[in-house]
Amino acid sequence: MKWEKICFSLLIHPSCKKISGELKKLFNNNEQFVLKVWCFLVKYFGEELHQGSFINSLLPLVEMGFKTLEPDVKLMSFKAWKELINNFAMNPSKYAFAREKFETWIYYICKLGVKASVNFDQVVVPLLQFCTGGNKLNTSTSFISTPTTPRFGVKNTPISIVSPTTPRLSITSTPSQLPTFKTLQLKGVEILAQILGMSNYNYTTGELSNVTMPDIISSPMFFLKQSSVLISCLRELVMSLGNEIPEDLLLATWSALVGHVNVAVDITPKSDHREMFSYFLSQFQFIALVENIAHLLLRMFDSVCNIPLKVLSSNVYSVGMGHNIDVFFQGTPALFLCEILLSPILMQSLAQNERYMTIYGKLVNCGFTITTGTLQFSQSVVDIIDRHSQYLPNIESLWRLWSVIANRLLEHIIKTSEINQGDSLEYDFTCLYTALILPIKHKIGSKVSQAVCKSVMKTWSDLYRCFSRQAALVTTAEDNVVCEDFCSRIINSLSTEEFKPSLIDFIVQVLLVVLDCVNFSALSGATAFNLTGSFSPGKRWMKHKQKPLENLHSFLHLFTDLLNNSIDIAEHTLSVTVAINGLVDIVTTMVTHTTNSNIISNMFHKIAEPVSRLYSSSTNKNGTKLYTSAFYQKLEKLWLDISTCLQSRYTSIYDSDFLAKISTLLEATFLHPRRPIKNQTILFWNTTFSKSSTLTYPDNLKKVLVKVKEKTPINLPGWVNVETTIIDDTPVSQSQFSQVNIETTIIDDTPVSQSQFSQVNIETTIIDDTPVSQSQFSQVNIETTIIDDTSVSQSQFSQVIIETTIIDDTPVSQSQFRQVNIETIIIDDTPVSQSQFSQVNIETTIIDDTPVSQSQFSQVNI
Repeated sequence: MKWEKICFSLLIHPSCKKISGELKKLFNNNEQFVLKVWCFLVKYFGEELHQGSFINSLLPLVEMGFKTLEPDVKLMSFKAWKELINNFAMNPSKYAFAREKFETWIYYICKLGVKASVNFDQVVVPLLQFCTGGNKLNTSTSFISTPTTPRFGVKNTPISIVSPTTPRLSITSTPSQLPTFKTLQLKGVEILAQILGMSNYNYTTGELSNVTMPDIISSPMFFLKQSSVLISCLRELVMSLGNEIPEDLLLATWSALVGHVNVAVDITPKSDHREMFSYFLSQFQFIALVENIAHLLLRMFDSVCNIPLKVLSSNVYSVGMGHNIDVFFQGTPALFLCEILLSPILMQSLAQNERYMTIYGKLVNCGFTITTGTLQFSQSVVDIIDRHSQYLPNIESLWRLWSVIANRLLEHIIKTSEINQGDSLEYDFTCLYTALILPIKHKIGSKVSQAVCKSVMKTWSDLYRCFSRQAALVTTAEDNVVCEDFCSRIINSLSTEEFKPSLIDFIVQVLLVVLDCVNFSALSGATAFNLTGSFSPGKRWMKHKQKPLENLHSFLHLFTDLLNNSIDIAEHTLSVTVAINGLVDIVTTMVTHTTNSNIISNMFHKIAEPVSRLYSSSTNKNGTKLYTSAFYQKLEKLWLDISTCLQSRYTSIYDSDFLAKISTLLEATFLHPRRPIKNQTILFWNTTFSKSSTLTYPDNLKKVLVKVKEKTPINLPGWVNVETTIIDDTPVSQSQFSQVNIETTIIDDTPVSQSQFSQVNIETTIIDDTPVSQSQFSQVNIETTIIDDTSVSQSQFSQVIIETTIIDDTPVSQSQFRQVNIETIIIDDTPVSQSQFSQVNIETTIIDDTPVSQSQFSQVNI
């Protein structure tokens, strides 16, 4: 800085005026050198030339250059004069300098006429640069590095579309410090419009006169060569001025630019205009994010949509595809424009505009016009909608955006049968899953009107049914894999806390459609898991796990969650009545179509508890109004279907394990107040479990069966119910024996083999001085019994009530024996064979010197 001041003080000394004289002497035969030195001096002195008369001594040098006949010298003189204009425009407070520079430049271009296009880089580019505030515009034919289309979840764009404020793009060189004047910038927009061919648009600033630019763009190839300058100039002016540009002027300029782009891509070879078009799209991205011109963007989008369809839908014109070869379709112009249109800024301000939806539909149609990559395009658009849905002003806008893509996807599948994005070894249904899960994930059906909900459900069901039919034809996909994978996605996208009545209604409708598409015939195999598809070596087989419910596991998991939540809500409100009826229909369909015993067993292990809640809640006298007469009839029909399924289609054994799985259903129906339900349960029991050899009863079911036995004769294998019993000095207090099989019993040193005691009421019994009090024996089958050396073979004692009995010096009084079948009895060494005693009243009977008083034998077969 010190040396600069010293040099500068020497130069401004009066003796420095001699420099101009010396330069004049050198001018002849050294014109260009002298003019370069002149430019250096003007640039070096800067604003200091505005003071004093030193500048007056330099002006004759430029004048000499203009007077020469050599074209190169004249060109150098113009450049020198340009430096002088830039010098006097450096003072920001001097608007007059900038205005005169601008008008001088315009006048010069107008005088050049058609020659201006030949000297575009030397004459027009500096003018446009001056209009943008001194920024160097992109004049490279290779264009600025084209930003790639943003990959979802990866921030690889120069500027994130998600950002509500977009910084200005960094230009290739450092901008100068020239001031900007809005009046001149506005005039620059007008000049740009005229350069692009809109000569009939003139915007008067008040102080600047109207001008008419000559025809500069002479051909599509010329536009391709200079397109980077024109596009970047418009971007800079729009980002700087925004809504200060008159609407008609901005739209006219944009339409003219798009028109040149349209002609260029239509006429010139793809290799020539490919980079230009990609650069145009990238710069449009920045223009679209200028918030204060959002009201004009839809009309600007309209102009872009007029570009030939083959260009917008072709992957040849992809943006940044070269860096992402693995992403085949995510760089197409149509997708790039969709991402701009679906950016948060435009969604917030324009989504309710009908023109917005029209443009969106046009771009989606573009993406569906090519033969390959349609599913990838559709998936990408749905991903963008899903990611930015929070910025939409209302749920109806989300529904409309989804409906457009869903309907086009349905048409595409019907036309081409294409649903698989995978290969011959592995299927990939990600696109369809993404499209189908969106209305459920965002709860569209629960937030819109009833009419809109029906429309959503109609579109959704048509798409799912079509998808399910085509998926069944994919050889590598297992049976019902669509049901399993889709229900799994629903479970992962929603939590049970979100299950409100309106959402439950919508999901139940979804499950009804899903169940209607299940292939139950694939569940009839003997194995627990039927593998119908092939697998790629190692990869998918390692992922595969045996599922006892095959591909219905997630469906039943979701069903049980919905039913439990619906019953909980039904205790307080009737808003889930329709949903519960739908869930009952789902159970009916499941039990009437499933024939595989293993699946039936595992299915009831899953659904028995929530379904039983329907019946247990209906027994509550103070229950909700859900249980109308019509709903009771539906429950009766459901229980009949369940019983039929368990009786006729379940072919495995009725053992303790299976009883434990369905015990909750039996608990709720054995004592149900509705007689058809109760009778059906008893009938079911008598035809199934009552024929088992022995059973282990769950504790809760025991309590129910105790009450059932009191009123209804029912066979309970292995059941013994004893309250207090002492046998051979062994006390048993308040005990219960249920269906007990005894191999060998010894009373008075007498073995009793394979005997069964059940339903016997005895007030007081003494056997070998051992009292048995308040015990119950019923349905006793004795193969061989010896009492006092008396053998009793194949005898049966049933429903015997004994007040007092003495055997072996033990009195037996007021006893009653009924329905006793004895093949052979020996009493006091006297055989009695095939005799019949019926309704015999005996006052006193002596057996082994033992009196039996007031005893009654009724219907005794001996």
